[in-house]
Amino acid sequence: MSSVGMGFSLGVSSMNTQAFDVYTPNHMPKFKQSQFLLGAEGFGCFKRCMIGFSANLAKGDKMQNDTYSYALSGGSLSFNWAYKITSTPKWMIFPMISAGVSAYGIGIDRKITPNQSEMVTYSNRSLNIRNAGITTDISMNIFRLCPASTQKNNKQNQPALGLKLGYTYGFKNSSWTYTGGSVTEGPKFGVRMVYLKLIIGGISRTNIQL
Repeated sequence: MSSVGMGFSLGVSSMNTQAFDVYTPNHMPKFKQSQFLLGAEGFGCFKRCMIGFSANLAKGDKMQNDTYSYALSGGSLSFNWAYKITSTPKWMIFPMISAGVSAYGIGIDRKITPNQSEMVTYSNRSLNIRNAGITTDISMNIFRLCPASTQKNNKQNQPALGLKLGYTYGFKNSSWTYTGGSVTEGPKFGVRMVYLKLIIGGISRTNIQL
């Protein structure tokens, strides 16, 4: 039996954000580590072996003072390999390892007050500083399969609801870029993140006679 799955994911995570504190004034509080995740998951499976992808957008903490606002955000893309340890008509359980890339950064926006001219250049209002790097990931996935909604020509389509608990490890580097150039002597940074995702999607199964 082979299968193909696809779904959207919502999640939360705790990520190391200390490197971004150097881009804010000293008197401001530190960034919170919590992140909101929005993404997509997909896989193809033959018997117990699985390959797939994960794509995510992350929205982090936001702070501001009288002049500027500071917001954390980023994204990632990974390719996944997994092996099903349990596969029944109602459940799928599988550990997964992944490798990919991520980009995460801080957006600094100048606040415009009503008495200021609207003719302010973009460079004076907004600055994005980002770090990109290679990541690895390990996770445990549990899916609950609902009864088949359609079945035709040896194919059955099933809605599915899943939970994914994992850890992302990014290799540290000091390659920071900003709007218009690169940052010299930036802090070393690599994503280190524990996350939990809810995945809502569906699985299409095909019976193959060998």
